[in-house]
Amino acid sequence: SNATRGCARPISGKPRGPKPSPDASEGDNLPTPDALEVANRLFQAIGSGDLAAVGEIYAPTVKVWHNVSGVEQSLEENLRLLAWVVKNVSGLRYEQVRRQRTESGFVQQHVLRGTGLGGEPVEIAACLVCRVEDGRITRIDEYLDSASLGPLRRAGR
Repeated sequence: SNATRGCARPISGKPRGPKPSPDASEGDNLPTPDALEVANRLFQAIGSGDLAAVGEIYAPTVKVWHNVSGVEQSLEENLRLLAWVVKNVSGLRYEQVRRQRTESGFVQQHVLRGTGLGGEPVEIAACLVCRVEDGRITRIDEYLDSASLGPLRRAGR
């Protein structure tokens, strides 16, 4: 009967169910970027030397901890370090990138490569554990082998 058919499919031909959420272009309710999207933007910005973009990807209260120093850096301190790296390492790039989403953000393993000021190759294997909240990075814990920092230290760090 028509009544039975009407239950199976609405007359309008449109499926029944909850109203779809508004498109991101319809107002201020923009979706929060996925943690892996945030990671991609971060490493693209560092690789291209765009520290202003890095500053926007970090939350204002970000803390960046390094196992080599045991020190937590503020946003400003980490941007100064990254500025030094970008200035002193040419051909800066991330290779052998392995990245996974976590409950609180993402984990990335990579090899940072480039050439130091003296022409010495830079090759630093690292693992970063990153917390992402509301589309911004709030904490980074970076682990690397201090012996791999030799070319950077010789460059005047």
